[in-house]
Amino acid sequence: MLSKTFSWRTTGIAQTVLSFLSVAIVFSFLVCVPSRPAKAAPVVTFEGYHDGADCSSIFGWAWDSTQPNTPINVDIYIDNVLFTTAPANFFRQDLLNAGKGNGVHAFNVATPMSLIDGQPHSIRVQISNTSINLANTPRALTCLLYEGFLDGANCNAIAGWAWNTTQPTTPITVDFFIDNDSFASIRAPANQFRQDLADAGKGDGFHAFNFPTPAFLMDGLTHAIHAKFTGTSIELSNSPKSIHCGGGPPALEGYHDAQDCSFIYGWAWNANMPQMIVSVDIYSDNVLIATVPADQFRQDLLNNGKGDGNHAFVFPTPASVKDNQNHQISIGYHNTGIALANTFQNINCPP
Repeated sequence: MLSKTFSWRTTGIAQTVLSFLSVAIVFSFLVCVPSRPAKAAPVVTFEGYHDGADCSSIFGWAWDSTQPNTPINVDIYIDNVLFTTAPANFFRQDLLNAGKGNGVHAFNVATPMSLIDGQPHSIRVQISNTSINLANTPRALTCLLYEGFLDGANCNAIAGWAWNTTQPTTPITVDFFIDNDSFASIRAPANQFRQDLADAGKGDGFHAFNFPTPAFLMDGLTHAIHAKFTGTSIELSNSPKSIHCGGGPPALEGYHDAQDCSFIYGWAWNANMPQMIVSVDIYSDNVLIATVPADQFRQDLLNNGKGDGNHAFVFPTPASVKDNQNHQISIGYHNTGIALANTFQNINCPP
């Protein structure tokens, strides 16, 4: 507050007044606060891919790009429950080629037997001790203990395949129930090789069966053939099959005896026309390589009532299968699509 004295005259007498003035003073302040640098986005150092999960293994890869030559661990969850922690420490050339460190970042864990139960399961893989999921996870998985298919049943043969997925190189047997019988009428080993089974990942491929339709079914009646895994009540897929066969032996009958690197041989005939020569089609890996007549004499055929015995065939093994590779030889009655018994046999011959 400021004071000032004013003087003036009105009547010749000087007047003095003390006046007070109020003055407002405004102050402005500039406050400078240093700005913080923007927070950098987190650097993702983990990377991985859940390649797959099947009834044999759970597999994929994972790595830490900041430690390109050091394996890391992954946590594997089954139905959201931790199953195991496994190192991603197997070498894969494709990982090395893709610049994933030294390539030693793959994992492959055996699928537990508890999952071979025919039920759906979810398999999820994470970087260990994190909540980071690998790409392409989770994977759905359903594993059957038994698997098989009744391909067909007619008046000549009953054929199909069956295996135990936990014993991929051990053949099993199949029981056949006729109509509503409680007891199996036939038990057959599923131990014949088929290339298509091997190609489809059915163990080593030795899980097929193909045998002549038994004579007791040739009674002029319609029968239902049920195929079940031995010791279980589980039917093969495509079972049952219905057949109706007249009395007497089947019209077409034959057997693929064997083959080696010199010859392919067996026999075939038509029981209704025992003097007629039947021809057979020979296939290599499902490709027709020859049609030959079954017209050669064999004493054992005559002794067993196969017409006059002139129903055998012997065919030289072609050069096309002599290449040190596995080939599947199959034989059928000419232009019928019906396979001989015991066909689908494997061969491997040097040039």
